[in-house]
Amino acid sequence: MNEHFKIAILLFTDDTYRDLMAQIRDNPSNKRVPEMGLALAPEWTPVARNITASFESRLVLDLLSGRPVRRPFFFAAIQGRQLGNFDIVYDLRSQQQITIGQTAYRDNRAFFDIWTCFESRSVRNRQRAAPAPELEVNDFRIDATVVPPDLRLNVVTRVRIVAASGAGRALPFELSRSMRVTAAAVDGQPAEVFARESIRSNLIHDPALMSSSSIMREPSSPTPAIRCTRSDRAATGTRAADCNSPDSM
Repeated sequence: MNEHFKIAILLFTDDTYRDLMAQIRDNPSNKRVPEMGLALAPEWTPVARNITASFESRLVLDLLSGRPVRRPFFFAAIQGRQLGNFDIVYDLRSQQQITIGQTAYRDNRAFFDIWTCFESRSVRNRQRAAPAPELEVNDFRIDATVVPPDLRLNVVTRVRIVAASGAGRALPFELSRSMRVTAAAVDGQPAEVFARESIRSNLIHDPALMSSSSIMREPSSPTPAIRCTRSDRAATGTRAADCNSPDSM
């Protein structure tokens, strides 16, 4: 890709900001203009807030994973001269770490038009290990009931999850975006579930299938077991989900 750009908004969860600011500060050709911050803030603060909200679940996940972040996330929203607005994603939690494309619309529906998606050079050259699963789903039970008279399907799924060795305080958990988690338990104790509608993130992945949640746990629980109950009423569009203690099932 060879594209000149006019504007770029960068979002990252590692120490990139500190490194960039050090380079800017140490460059003798740069000159501080304090009033420019006040001039730019009214226009760009809402834009930055909107993009940040689109990746809120991922940002919280990395924030709670401790420092340094082992699998950081980088996102760039770029306004190019020829290509218009497009996005670049570098995500070390993904099997294909680099994604480039742009948000597009067809038949009044938004989707992410992927231009390219591939492994990073460091993973291809085995300088960095490919991301390993952070949890294992080793038990699930599905109870389905057809509800008359409109033949609605009511489904309850119980899932038991065991965290991988070395997993952080927060565990990523992806499920159908039409469902929501209302409770969770780790080793029989209530756990917090952070779930937000990550608009841009869902478009980049599969907007119909994926919704990201983070299940919080104490560092003293190295391999917690979590069971989730999901209820799906297909005909009415109503979705609910509960995560219960393994002891209660």
